Amino acid sequence: MTRRSRFAFALLLSLGALAVSALPVRARSFHGGAVFGGPVFVGPRFVVGPYYYPYYAPPPVYAVPYPAPYPAPYPAPAAAYPPPPPAAAGPAQYTIYFEFDRDQLTRAASGVVQRVAAAYRAGGNPPVHVIGHTDRAGTPPYNVALSQRRAETVRDALINAGIPARAISIAWRGEDDPAVDTPNGAREPRNRRVLVVVGNGPTS
Repeated sequence: MTRRSRFAFALLLSLGALAVSALPVRARSFHGGAVFGGPVFVGPRFVVGPYYYPYYAPPPVYAVPYPAPYPAPYPAPAAAYPPPPPAAAGPAQYTIYFEFDRDQLTRAASGVVQRVAAAYRAGGNPPVHVIGHTDRAGTPPYNVALSQRRAETVRDALINAGIPARAISIAWRGEDDPAVDTPNGAREPRNRRVLVVVGNGPTS
């Protein structure tokens, strides 16, 4: 190549570079590519020009999904209402039976007296009510007196068993308020009784 030819070739390159420099600076990015600015020329494996910026595109960024929300906490258990207070136990009733026209305690009746004393101690010293009864054999005045003696007999036995006298109240009803209704003059073992009520409650 002669000197004139080399000059013409260099002139063409300069004109091409000036034309490229007049264009807006463009950036091209690709893996293994470059960003060129100013008067540049890119060949297969070489560049001509004052500016050459090697550029390697960053690896693709994949959107990271938001973390799954924490499961909602279990609701706090509702405050349990306190159980209702136990129902107050009703008064305990005991029946002491007597033989016909008698006011003495039998062996079975003495055992009931001991049970009444135990219930009194276990129940926190409740009041004790003693009510005497008779059947309808005999006259009404006689039966009233007999029911009184029976009630007093039971009261004395309860005192001997450990129940204070002040905790015991007594009453007598004769042949009134029978456990079993019978005609006048009839003998009825279930009506010859003394009812003992431990605690406050009905006394019939």
